[in-house]
Amino acid sequence: MHLKEFYIDNFRGYRKFRINTQKKTNILTGVNNSGKTTILEAISLWNEIFNFLIVKAQRGDSSNGIRQGDFRFGLKGSNYIDYRSINSVRSFGYSDIFFKLNKKLEIEISAKIALPNGDNIEIGFIMKEANGNNYNVILKNHDHFDFRKFNDFFPNLPNSIGCYFSSPVATISSYEEFALKPKIKEGIKTRESFLYFRNRLYDVHSGDKFDLFKTKLSKILYNDTGSINFKIEGDKSNDINITIEVNLKNSGYKNISLLGSGTIQIIEILLHVFEEKKELNIILLDEPDSHIHRDIQKRLLKELTLSDTQVFLTTHNESLIRSANPKSIYFIDETVSDNNVSIINPIVNTSLPHRLTGISSSYHSKIINQIGSETSLDILNALEADKILFVEGVDDSIYIQKLIDINNCEKECVFWSFGGLDKLITKIKHYKEFFEGLGCNQSIWSKCSIIIDADFMTDLQKENLKIRLSEKLGLPVFVWSSYTIESSLITEKNILSQLIDKICQQKNIEKTLIDINSEIENSFAQINLKKKLLLDTDELYSKKITGQLQGRVENLKNQLEIRNVFQGGDFNLFNHYRLFAIEQLKNQRLDHICNKDDIEEILTNIYEGLGIELSDTFENRFSEILDNVDSLCQVQDWKELITFIKA
Repeated sequence: MHLKEFYIDNFRGYRKFRINTQKKTNILTGVNNSGKTTILEAISLWNEIFNFLIVKAQRGDSSNGIRQGDFRFGLKGSNYIDYRSINSVRSFGYSDIFFKLNKKLEIEISAKIALPNGDNIEIGFIMKEANGNNYNVILKNHDHFDFRKFNDFFPNLPNSIGCYFSSPVATISSYEEFALKPKIKEGIKTRESFLYFRNRLYDVHSGDKFDLFKTKLSKILYNDTGSINFKIEGDKSNDINITIEVNLKNSGYKNISLLGSGTIQIIEILLHVFEEKKELNIILLDEPDSHIHRDIQKRLLKELTLSDTQVFLTTHNESLIRSANPKSIYFIDETVSDNNVSIINPIVNTSLPHRLTGISSSYHSKIINQIGSETSLDILNALEADKILFVEGVDDSIYIQKLIDINNCEKECVFWSFGGLDKLITKIKHYKEFFEGLGCNQSIWSKCSIIIDADFMTDLQKENLKIRLSEKLGLPVFVWSSYTIESSLITEKNILSQLIDKICQQKNIEKTLIDINSEIENSFAQINLKKKLLLDTDELYSKKITGQLQGRVENLKNQLEIRNVFQGGDFNLFNHYRLFAIEQLKNQRLDHICNKDDIEEILTNIYEGLGIELSDTFENRFSEILDNVDSLCQVQDWKELITFIKA
């Protein structure tokens, strides 16, 4: 279960604001005073009102589908809460929470919550002025709210939501008394969890997950699994104080209050992760990077993503932003106070300018530039990435990144486009000299890999080129078995059929797999006949292939001193490929000979035959297909690519 959408209206600086959230990690950034923390406070306030209003019905109400013993949200029209008792919001006065301090406005905060099966429910609350020091808080659209669904949706009411708000912690006190669990929970609720730092650590120590806690803490701090030990002394039934000492990397035990602020902050955050799990688990972190080294930030993000909690985190820290997946990053700007509805999505939903050659533009640099940093250089992404992938074109980088995301590959990759294989061959040795001179513990060149198209090459020639390039440049090389990455889509008809079927279902087009396979066969047959004619009768086609391969032979020899990839001399360049291609076509394989334009023609024929509306561009059509790929539905070429990148 996770929070899928969140809506804020007339709360602090926000009007008509909706954010579409991610299941795991949501990183909120923007310039100072842009209202990042306000989103955390609104989520926390929503949770606080949820807990304040939730009550068991003493009698049934058939008009609202409420049975005796069901849970409901207070009274229909009037539920009063003293503003001084609210802990979620930093407030110094009654009017502070209203937009422009106008207490005549109605505040709305609504959450749409989703189950793993895709079902969802929206729960909204209205806050408005009341008498004295009170606000009136009510359930939005009470008479139309589905209470039956609500009670089925949350089977463990009223304790279904765990929401933990954490602010930066620089130090903890030297001593701490034992506290009862209700006192600790109250401290967490009032954003004073640091006052019960030892108590919470003691409780984890008393459970069955303490070894896992230590392993994760060691992984975050030191990138290993056994560098931290605790000595925890005290008995709640006999002692007043808890004594906790910690041993870091066998440096000897010392009082936990003597730890650095960064380590204390990490432990505090990890304690939230190890709280008793509810149906919906949310952690709100307000600039947790204040005291944390950038490498630790990166490992912390990874562990948070792996946890079964949903994290909302504010930051304007450049290192943390560079460490995050762009699909988790949101930029908050001044439009949150407009009269128009503001819908905020991850930055990957916006388009980037693409360079035809050179390092690919990154969402990280775009967002860092937007928050006012002067160091938003794309080269920094290359220096910090796990892999630098040399590719032929911009489209390759877009599609490969999609496959990386689909397969949950944890490698952070930066793409460098060359504008074609022959340009790569011409320039690559100069890049080798440049990249070998960068880096401290290792050269940047050691992080590089090459991904290239097969073009008009036989299987033997592809393998020869891969081996010779790798030997000459000292880099891993991946060559698509098909003509291009786009052509890989047609290497397995059954996978293409499944992907087209998914698109039909999404667009409510009722077609059977038999219908889809028939259109695929028809489209393939047309291209197959067309290519056979080109190979057998078109002299210009043979000259084009011969000229392209002759140029490549010369380029490899002159630029990289690579010979014997294409054997048999110029006379046999086309003949070798022709024999290979004809044999492939006889076996009903088209991927080796179909370029991007051919794939566009194939998809257009299939879509038109099935009545699927065509996207405005082929790139959008191909991306739409990739969006439907999952671990069980992808061609072998894509699987081998991910294995290559992970290596």
